[in-house]
Amino acid sequence: MKNTYFFFLMIIIYTAGISSPGAGILYVDKNHPDASDSNDGSRNQPWKTIVHAANTAIAGDTVLIKAGIYEDGKIVVANSGEPDNKIIFSAYPGHERQAVIKGASFFSQGNSHLTISGLKITNSPSHGIRIEGHTDPALPPVTDILITGNHTYDTCSSGIAIWGIKWGQDPGNYDNIKNVIIEKNLVELGTHGCKNEIITVANGASYIHVRDNEIRLGDPNMTGGDEGIDFKEGVRNSSIYRNYIHHLSDKAIYIDGGSDPRDPQITNIHIYDNIMMHLPSAGIVVTTEGLGDVDGVYVYNNIAAHTDSDGFRVYGHPDGVAAGGTVRNVHFINNTATQTGRYYGGGFRVDHESASGIVIENNIAWNNKTYDIRGEAETIIQSNLCADPAAFCTIKMNPEFLDSEKEDYRLAPSSPAIDQAITSAYLNPEFDIAGTPRPQGLSSDLGANEYTTNPTENPLNRISQLAGGEPPCDDTCSDIHRHGRGAAGPALLIMLFLYLLIHTTEITKFIRPGNTYN
Repeated sequence: MKNTYFFFLMIIIYTAGISSPGAGILYVDKNHPDASDSNDGSRNQPWKTIVHAANTAIAGDTVLIKAGIYEDGKIVVANSGEPDNKIIFSAYPGHERQAVIKGASFFSQGNSHLTISGLKITNSPSHGIRIEGHTDPALPPVTDILITGNHTYDTCSSGIAIWGIKWGQDPGNYDNIKNVIIEKNLVELGTHGCKNEIITVANGASYIHVRDNEIRLGDPNMTGGDEGIDFKEGVRNSSIYRNYIHHLSDKAIYIDGGSDPRDPQITNIHIYDNIMMHLPSAGIVVTTEGLGDVDGVYVYNNIAAHTDSDGFRVYGHPDGVAAGGTVRNVHFINNTATQTGRYYGGGFRVDHESASGIVIENNIAWNNKTYDIRGEAETIIQSNLCADPAAFCTIKMNPEFLDSEKEDYRLAPSSPAIDQAITSAYLNPEFDIAGTPRPQGLSSDLGANEYTTNPTENPLNRISQLAGGEPPCDDTCSDIHRHGRGAAGPALLIMLFLYLLIHTTEITKFIRPGNTYN
């Protein structure tokens, strides 16, 4: 029996060392003296170009890319991974953001189960990283994409773009791409000369989660859309959270129902725990520029500060009003707006006469230029700390931030905002922007920060270090963090085999159940 175990163990170890496509780890190292795309991709015989690796890798492959400047043209992924065997394109450990793709983009169309990690993309004449669904919307949606830890700089169009289907093509039922995570990326100087936004999600996308990214340096000439993050033209069941967005040339976050004549829908979008500062426009804007409808956008635990326009706004775009697009059920809960509207506007603004179900509740709006809160006749405004207009302010006192000069908007122990939030009929965040449970006292506090006697670090200082949790996904998505067979599969198999040798336990297959989105 022991000989049988040994035989199988040798097979597993041998398989783990194979470097051919689909069987393990592959290497790209342009600086290796023997690098060539005619090699087998092993450590000692690496490929020379990422272009070749993207065209060759198949399900189960992990492509490790060593430091260097790669100027070999547009990178196009040729194949899909599989639910248990993703294709992973990653910087070699320790070479994160030193494997530089210069003058080209990283592109995938119609491929699922991919990871793109730790790369740097600069001076692209189009996008930095662009993922699209199939060209035929009747095909099943692309799924299970992880874009993590990358750095895009000076891209003509979006630094990162997720399109269900290419702009101008029929998106069908707007179910073209799903289960995508965009996390821990540094995205700089996007849309530098071309259209779109710095991070764009559009045209039939669902269960998309944009989190823990830093987005900065917009196009100074504003030749493109220039918003930091844009959800538009049919995005559902998705989220934008824990991002630090600053020093752009336009808005931080833009939600747009869209102008497509096929009536796209924006619905069930959660925007929370974001910090948006030093902007020549607004923090968060919800609107529709055409026939597309927006219904269900939940905005909570965000900080908007030092903006030239409004911190938070529901906007009646003239094109959307004329086309008949609607905006419904947008809830601003437990946010902080301060020193906004430097040239025009203020903290919170609703200037969309036909919008319905708009709620401004349990927020702090203080020291803003023109006003703190403005709403339409049907806007629900209650339980806010502000000064202007007085009729909208439940508490009209200085909120006593811990140190606003250092952009620290946590509450001081004597703050009048402590324990003043009402129990909302719409949304009651369980945590604050720093992850502190709510409430700490008799009731939750107003604004984005919950006072605690043992405060965490200023969220502005720690936002780039925040770890992402498990996002919601639909019942068809795999574990989006699962590595492909080449990255971890063989080692896990060996460990499992040795465990069985010792414990002689029964093999049980564990299947993670799909999460649900509330």
